[in-house]
Amino acid sequence: MRGPGKAGLGPVMHTPLRWLSTALVVLMLSVQAIAAPPARVAPTADSARLTVGKKLIAILRTKNGTLGPADRAELAAQRLNDLIERGLEAGQIEARPRGNDWALYAADQLIMVATPAESATRQEKPSVTAERWVSNLRAALADLPDGKSADTLRGRTKHDKDGKSNSRRASRGKRTRLEPEAASLTVPMGETRRITILGETPGEVVVEVEGEKIAAAGVTDIKEASAEIQVRGLGPGKTVVRVSRGEQNTAFTVWVKKFAGVLAETPVARVTGRPAPADLVRRAAAELAVAGVVREEGARVEVTGPAAGAQALDSGKSAKIRFPISITGPGLLDVTTEATVEVQNLDLTEQETRTLLYSNDPESVREYGVLFEGLVSPEGPVRMLYHHQNRMGKAFSFQIYLLNPGDEPVQVQIIQGEAGPYKDPIQAGHRAGERFLSAFTRDVGPIVRIPPKSVRPLLRERLDHLLTVSGVYSFRVVEGGPLVAHVSATAEPTAPQADAEALAAAQDEPHTYAMPDRNQSFQYEAGGRWLFMPLGKDAISGRTERRKLFGNYGVIYRIEIELNNPRAEEQAVRLVLTPDSGVARGVFLIEGRVVEAAQVAPPGEALLWRGKLAPGEKRKLSLQALPVGGTAYPVSLVVRP
Repeated sequence: MRGPGKAGLGPVMHTPLRWLSTALVVLMLSVQAIAAPPARVAPTADSARLTVGKKLIAILRTKNGTLGPADRAELAAQRLNDLIERGLEAGQIEARPRGNDWALYAADQLIMVATPAESATRQEKPSVTAERWVSNLRAALADLPDGKSADTLRGRTKHDKDGKSNSRRASRGKRTRLEPEAASLTVPMGETRRITILGETPGEVVVEVEGEKIAAAGVTDIKEASAEIQVRGLGPGKTVVRVSRGEQNTAFTVWVKKFAGVLAETPVARVTGRPAPADLVRRAAAELAVAGVVREEGARVEVTGPAAGAQALDSGKSAKIRFPISITGPGLLDVTTEATVEVQNLDLTEQETRTLLYSNDPESVREYGVLFEGLVSPEGPVRMLYHHQNRMGKAFSFQIYLLNPGDEPVQVQIIQGEAGPYKDPIQAGHRAGERFLSAFTRDVGPIVRIPPKSVRPLLRERLDHLLTVSGVYSFRVVEGGPLVAHVSATAEPTAPQADAEALAAAQDEPHTYAMPDRNQSFQYEAGGRWLFMPLGKDAISGRTERRKLFGNYGVIYRIEIELNNPRAEEQAVRLVLTPDSGVARGVFLIEGRVVEAAQVAPPGEALLWRGKLAPGEKRKLSLQALPVGGTAYPVSLVVRP
């Protein structure tokens, strides 16, 4: 027979321990459930999904600063988990602008940013993206289980009038009321967008659209607690889509809008050059950067950043240059995209200049008016030299245009060398000649299109009193023509008219000189007499023999000198410029290299080239010379020891 003491200890000792052990297990499981963070991140190869509970808040696809999509989502999740633990409520969620961005805020704390790049992946504005995040987060907070509710996390419980604990889930039960995930949906015209209707309501889903000409809608997916509605935009405007399921119903607003514009084609720009420099390629592409955009009425297109892909192009080659652009407009969907321009470098067959146009009469401008109008014929390349000084006593607008008075577009190659305004007329003319000869010898220039009855500005310069502008152009009509080269002085920049009157004036311009260039050859024997070669002495004739271009400004001399040393000793040879009638400078191309003569006055000389001839050596020296504005021509080139 057992004693009463030991027999009583079994139930007294073991039953409480067994209960305590069970309670500890339950408590640990409860703590683990509470510890699981409601905001989580699921990264993929190129994006990251941010969820709260079972609700998708956002899919991040782009970087912001140094943070990638996964980093951005993780940071947002950390902030949300901290706020949820402290009792975050749906009413504390809002979207706010931040410069060009929009951001999601919770309890006045920044959560994440909707950048223009992020919103562009959805073809919408940052404000629309941020508002969607707000709607999603508010719905997610309402769906959190008891352990994550604001009241429980604050350490509070609610009691009904009988004194019993009443949790959020017990008071709410299942979500039976239908509710769209967002109050409104923006749909591009001709495209579809989807929206989720939340609510655990049994029954068939019925969708009705108030404005059938604006949008069409239908159900694409039905689940126990939600239904997915697809909306197609038919025409611009606002309408309401009503959704019913069982005895519940809801509605949301649909805005159908047109995109502000679309990229319809890839424009093609054409240039020339051996090679075409990267800067020319970039400028030619920039001129057509938005030419491929078809925009809606009232829309505006803007290039928002630098070009990418510009490079020097060899003849016959092409490259595609990219520009970031934005297309915006009132009542339209903004478009942020990249426009592409193809640049082609054409290899034009070399042709001799057929005509020289000379705009220097008057050289000193004393009143407003047309200074020159010359014909740019399609029969062959046309060169134009201009050189003008302001003697009006006040500033004026100096301008040069190409006019197309015809009924068809004209394609024209333009090679240019411009200089000024300068106080020194000699410096203006010399610098223009140097720039032109450098480009002309490599055939560097754009090919531009001038529409019918239109004008193209080449130069618009405010010219103050006593300042000088100077320049040389080469125009080569590739397609269509003729054109008119127009030079004028006006009080304010004013585009001239491309009409028959301008064409008639150009056809009668007396300072028009046919076949202006000169090809010359000379011989020099070392140790013998000096060789003198005049430049600008034999004036070329204009439309009549009486019209002479004294100084031959704008004429290109192509000179070949045969150097011979018949002696038994090495001989030094020099090529110098000597002024004949006043202060002079010069620009030359000697053996493929641009050479600038120093400014000299009689009886001085400027060294251009020097070399040595071995005993019995013969060699040829090739050079080109261009008399430029501001310099006193004629001058002489002298070959001597």
